[in-house]
Amino acid sequence: MKIISIIIIIISGVLIVGHANYNPTQQRQEEVNQTVNSFINKAGDKTTKQIENISQKISTTKQSSNLSEDKKYALKQIKKALDKKIKERKTKKEDDSSTQEEYSPSQEELLEIENAKRYVLNQLETKSTTRLKDISERFRLASIRFRNNNKFFSYAFDNIKEGINDKISSRQEGIEDKIDFFKKYGQEITSGVDNIPQKCLEHYEFVDQIAKERNFPTAFIVATWFRESNCRMENPENGDGPFQILSIDYTPGEITKNELEEKINDFIDFSKSKQRYYQTNPMLREHYGERELTVEYDNYDLRSLRLQAVLYNGLTSNNTPTKSYYANGNLNEDFEDSIRDGVITMFLKLIKWEAENM
Repeated sequence: MKIISIIIIIISGVLIVGHANYNPTQQRQEEVNQTVNSFINKAGDKTTKQIENISQKISTTKQSSNLSEDKKYALKQIKKALDKKIKERKTKKEDDSSTQEEYSPSQEELLEIENAKRYVLNQLETKSTTRLKDISERFRLASIRFRNNNKFFSYAFDNIKEGINDKISSRQEGIEDKIDFFKKYGQEITSGVDNIPQKCLEHYEFVDQIAKERNFPTAFIVATWFRESNCRMENPENGDGPFQILSIDYTPGEITKNELEEKINDFIDFSKSKQRYYQTNPMLREHYGERELTVEYDNYDLRSLRLQAVLYNGLTSNNTPTKSYYANGNLNEDFEDSIRDGVITMFLKLIKWEAENM
């Protein structure tokens, strides 16, 4: 069997959790799975002893007669996952004895492994960090499984696992940066830090993929979409599209995801044209600073984001980076009477949501 064929099986594998006395609905099972994944994700930073203590507390809690069967079921699945993590922690050192020391691949095999790893990482580019950890674990177990009867596969899967773990580490650094940015600028938001319309999150991964390709912040795209048309999948009646770009005529009506992609690219193109306008305008740079605007997928600062927002909306004497309700609505007490969150306010909420969910 070709290595790619096995890789596809590993990535697409599904863990089905059952229970003898309680059958949750599909929606409830998905909710429980999300909760379990959240616990396991957070457990990654805990010591084995701390995880054992958490598991014991859950065991004690679920004995309570006041709990519904539904809650007991959820707690049992969490405890089961934590106990599995404890067992893996205790056996990992023995299981993970170095395959590389036992097997030396040829140059041709190294090239095949590198191509396979590149394929896997490309497939996982838009997956959540929790999903990456799950797949990394699958490759670890696959490496152990093949250790005795196919050392090439074992070596390859171990190598791929390390590549996924490097991506997880890089993601973790980005998550910490987002949390720090929110803590620095989002603590005074007056409209509820978790108050995000659900429709702004429904296509978030889709938007994120486009944003990554265009090197533009996902949260800024969605925050502007929210501000302009409340994240509706439609072209408004005024013909200016979901991002209200006056220079382009859009046919009013509902739009598909492919059409949304076109609108997002229009928005990014328009936004970058505003950046170029700022860079070539001596009066603006004299007034608002010589530094170029830094508004990239994983690199931005508050000054640049505010300027980007007001340049997009229209920079005037009353719509400046520090005065604009379009940018700063509900950001703090100075803007708390805004009917709708400003772009920066929603941006901060969204990066907090990203850090917690992606």
